[in-house]
Amino acid sequence: MQIEYFTNAIRIDIEYAGTYNNRGVAYYMKGEYDRAIRDYNKAIELKPDCAEAYYNRGTVVHSPWSIVHGWVGEWVDA
Repeated sequence: MQIEYFTNAIRIDIEYAGTYNNRGVAYYMKGEYDRAIRDYNKAIELKPDCAEAYYNRGTVVHSPWSIVHGWVGEWVDA
């Protein structure tokens, strides 16, 4: 439900970094880490000083999931 809410908000304003970051958190909570990283990257692309998105992305990147799935070093590309 949260993901739908944030997706609808993105449709309204595709340039608001906070919404991508928040949807990334919702994906993270569901265990959809690849989608979370994509949203954190989009938030950073839109707002390069978005510290929260960097922090959240780092949470995924430095997790055991990242190492097991080969994401180490690949997450930088938005």
